[in-house]
Amino acid sequence: MSLPRRQSRLTAEQVIDEIYRDQDSDDEDFDSTNSSVSLRELDNSEDDYSTDEEEDDVLQSGEDHQHGDDVVVPRGRGRGRGQARGRGRGQARGRGRGQQIRGRGGQRGRQARRPERTWLDNADQFRPSVPEFQGNPGVKVDVTNFKPADFFALYINDDLLNNFVIQTNLYAEEYIRTTEIPPSSRVHRWVETDVGEMKTFIGLCLLMGVIKKPDYNSYWSTDPLIRTPVFSAAMPRDRFLLLLKFWHINDNRNLPPADEPGRDRLFKIRPLLDHLFEKFQEVFEPGRDIAIDESILMWKGRLIFKQYIPLKRARFGIKSFLLCDSSGYTYRFRVYAGKDENTIALDENLPQSASTLGRSGKEVMHLMLPLIPIYLTSPFSVFIRYERRPSQGWQRQR
Repeated sequence: MSLPRRQSRLTAEQVIDEIYRDQDSDDEDFDSTNSSVSLRELDNSEDDYSTDEEEDDVLQSGEDHQHGDDVVVPRGRGRGRGQARGRGRGQARGRGRGQQIRGRGGQRGRQARRPERTWLDNADQFRPSVPEFQGNPGVKVDVTNFKPADFFALYINDDLLNNFVIQTNLYAEEYIRTTEIPPSSRVHRWVETDVGEMKTFIGLCLLMGVIKKPDYNSYWSTDPLIRTPVFSAAMPRDRFLLLLKFWHINDNRNLPPADEPGRDRLFKIRPLLDHLFEKFQEVFEPGRDIAIDESILMWKGRLIFKQYIPLKRARFGIKSFLLCDSSGYTYRFRVYAGKDENTIALDENLPQSASTLGRSGKEVMHLMLPLIPIYLTSPFSVFIRYERRPSQGWQRQR
């Protein structure tokens, strides 16, 4: 009898016929020519257990459809309640509740039943036990009556600006001394810079990130359609371009050779990275909820350790590992300089217990170092919650 796969209601005969199509058993001595057995005999079998509601509902619906008449079917293999071998509740060998050892028969079948479990659809009903947080989160500096320039000075202070001034003047002097300069070049008009001018230069660079224009000359254009008078009022164009040309952060005389194994690929900006790394931790202390993840700063130029991560919004750029507070504040970070970067100095700062960790585990331990005494002074737990978002599927929140 041919039965469609998707049929909402089946008769008892159709149910038994479908069940017998299951060929789970491969016993060669099974005889399918034995005498027929009625459905009522199967229901009244001494081995029948009426606790399986799903099969009872299916058979009962079939009997109601046949107006209570007995349905005669041949004995065969299947999952039914017959005496044949299969997944049914018969007396023969199979996965049913028969009396043979290989099935879930007799008392063994009764003992194997597990109590029903109730699944909660609402995850908010779960209340884990979270130990009391011992930290003191928040800003460590009194910022009363602070202006934007004061917040900027918390991170870019005079010590760092002095380093910029010294290295910029040093590089400009070396460049002029060792390079043949054309007579018409603006380099001939170079004069040493100072901290005040360096602040103005950095301020204009930050403002260019807000006001987008095609090139540097456009910021000093006198065309009424694109004119931005704040730039020309702050600094002449040629002076800005000279500072941009000679701006340096580290001493080139200490630059390691390009073929040196394990050279620092971030040597040019290492003083700035180290300074910000310390200042981020001095100004703010994170709260109880923190996250460690990778971020990518968009960059499409030439760079040996440029990364391509297709799932990020900026697919090409410089990858960094960040430890962030739940407010979004970056507490610690490390710029990734490629798989063959020198990590000896990083590994030396880790505890001995971290020597068996992989590269990812060591990155996490490095970012967590100053917080370990706070977060591990009492038992702690890590909870992973899955949230359904309409356009992104299941997302894991740490």
